[in-house]
Amino acid sequence: MNKLLVNIIRWILVLPVMVLAHIIAYYVYLWLSDDLKVTFFKYVEIIMAFAIASGVSIIAGTLVAPSNRKTVSVVLCTISCTLMAIGMYVIISNYYKYGLMGVLGNVASIIGAIVGTYIVHEEIVEE
Repeated sequence: MNKLLVNIIRWILVLPVMVLAHIIAYYVYLWLSDDLKVTFFKYVEIIMAFAIASGVSIIAGTLVAPSNRKTVSVVLCTISCTLMAIGMYVIISNYYKYGLMGVLGNVASIIGAIVGTYIVHEEIVEE
C-alpha cells in the first residue's frame, strides 16, 4: 500500500481509536476490580476507571498518529478536557439527577487526560 494512503488512514483512525480505547480501558478496569463490594470503594473504583481510561485513550490516539505525536497528544487532551468540562456543566446544572459522582468522574477524566499527555511527552519519542 502507498505510504501516503497508510498515513491518511492512520490520521482518520486517531479519534475512533481514542474513543474505543477509552471504552475498553474503562470496562476492563471495572471488570478486573469487580471484587470490591463496599460502596465507598466502589465509588473510588469508578473514579479510577475514568482517570485510567482517559489516560489510556490519549496514549492510544497518540500512538496511532503517524507524525507530530506530541502535538497530537496536546490536541487530544484539549478535546477530551473540553468535552469533560461540557459534561461537568451539564451535570452541575442538573445536579439533583446526577450528583457528586458525575462531577468527580469528569474531574478524574481531566486529570487522567493530563497525565496521559504527560506520559506521551516523557516516554514517546518522535519518529
